[in-house]
Amino acid sequence: DGGVLASTSASTSEDSDSSALLSSLSRRGPDACGTVVVPLVGEEGCSPACTIRLHSSVLHVRGLGTPTAPCRDGHNVLCYNGEVFGGVDVDETKGDTQALMEALTEAASGGADDDVVRTMARVRGPWAFVFWHAGTQTLWFGRDIYGRRSLLAHVPRDGDRRLMLTSVAPPSARAAVTASSDTSSDASETWTELPPGVYSIRLACLEQPIARLPEAHPWPAHSVPWMLASHKRADNLCAPPPTDDDDAVDSVRATAASEVLAALTAAVRVRVADTTLRAYDDASVDVPDEDAASASLPAAAVAVLFSGGVDSALLARLASECLPANAAIDLVNVCFANGTSPDRITARDAAEELSEACTDREFRLVEATLALEDVEDSAHRLMELLHPTRTHMDYNVGAALWFAAACRGSCRVYQGSKRVDVPGLYQGRSKVLLVGGGADEQCCGYGRHRTKFRNGGWPALVAESALDMERLWLRNCGRDDRVVSDRGREMRWPFLDEALVLTLLAQPLWAVADLSQPAGVGDKAVLREAARRLGLARASARPKRAVQFGTRIAQQSNCKKFGSNSRANKAHGGALEMVL
Repeated sequence: DGGVLASTSASTSEDSDSSALLSSLSRRGPDACGTVVVPLVGEEGCSPACTIRLHSSVLHVRGLGTPTAPCRDGHNVLCYNGEVFGGVDVDETKGDTQALMEALTEAASGGADDDVVRTMARVRGPWAFVFWHAGTQTLWFGRDIYGRRSLLAHVPRDGDRRLMLTSVAPPSARAAVTASSDTSSDASETWTELPPGVYSIRLACLEQPIARLPEAHPWPAHSVPWMLASHKRADNLCAPPPTDDDDAVDSVRATAASEVLAALTAAVRVRVADTTLRAYDDASVDVPDEDAASASLPAAAVAVLFSGGVDSALLARLASECLPANAAIDLVNVCFANGTSPDRITARDAAEELSEACTDREFRLVEATLALEDVEDSAHRLMELLHPTRTHMDYNVGAALWFAAACRGSCRVYQGSKRVDVPGLYQGRSKVLLVGGGADEQCCGYGRHRTKFRNGGWPALVAESALDMERLWLRNCGRDDRVVSDRGREMRWPFLDEALVLTLLAQPLWAVADLSQPAGVGDKAVLREAARRLGLARASARPKRAVQFGTRIAQQSNCKKFGSNSRANKAHGGALEMVL
């Protein structure tokens, strides 16, 4: 994982935006970085018409050798920000980026665009990439179907004909945003989240400046991303449950829980496999001198963004099932209410429940306790990372994730009946953070799902869940990747594992969620049943709380900006105005 930057320019010198981006990208990938400059020659060897600058930084979690960035194969160059969890054979001594480079080089050399698209369609896991194929003078780039890795595009326009692709926007892109409905600005118009898909531009002998982004290549028919793009359930799986056979309904729900639990277990297993966490023992997160006590502890194998709700408790429980017996797990909880937020209370209880279910496992509950002043002190950085997202809700969510991803706070170790407080401030060193994103969208965990169901029945609920999945790339994943990766950690999303999503789509929706039942029962019903089977009865019954509410940052921030929560709600969350 890490960061990518690709830019085209008529100049051979580095522009100010590219220069400013390098420090941001180095925070995403602190273990290696590098730049390759490719001059394009015009017809018959005339002077370069364009220069491509390719920069990559690496967060080293796979492969034994020191990573090189960008990855090169002859004159071909790959900037890869992602993981290969399947679909492409990986020699783990070399790492997945090298495996993908070899696959892409072979595909591009065949001369058929479909071959490159088919290669990327096979990749299982999160990805954003930029690939320069020298033989065809073609720049390939794109994002996975859910946009789990950020990739922003600078749209060419009058006065600035550069094409830029980057994991984070440069500081110049951040403009003051007003709370009015007119949120347009020069900066916001030129930077956009790249929609999922694979794109290409042939730059050989380019006669005209690039005027706009190309259309994405279509996914190959019946490929996994092709099936996931519409998030479509078979019609017979969208109907209400039968009303005349309770035994049959119970049987289908039990089968659904078994199949979903098996798929989720597999999704967690591949994301905590030793081969994809190989570098955690020498994790590169800096540990200040005053944290000598936590520095003496072995680095945890993996961290979990932990509220104590059913999603995060399930992930922690399954990670414990899949990891070696001696590996510790960080449970990271953030609070903006002096240690009294709802998520802090439920996290402590869930840590107790996990230690009861997994008596030999060492769980470390990391409690990050912040004040609104801490958020305001970091407002400049947060706004740069959030761009081009801009609502007050984005700000609240982004701040909660950014501080949680620091994995720094007081720490209590839970292991069986043992409880030990780690002295001083604990600094987690795992490079991987498991998150529950995608669970609510697929399993109808949001309040709006209940509203849709009440007003429109099962058809409305089916449509709302599909819409949520189709816009994850725009509303959630890119934003979250930018703020978490800034801490030198990568997010892994087990609930967005391709096989798990297909497993959920193969179940009747009423076996996944039944919103005729109360909150904490019918929403995410299939996950609640899975949690009960794993000994997490208390966690299985907790109602959904979004991170901005469970941490209390929304209450603190909304009252400061709008005067009260009710006024913030009337403003529909508001577009954020920052006077810096």
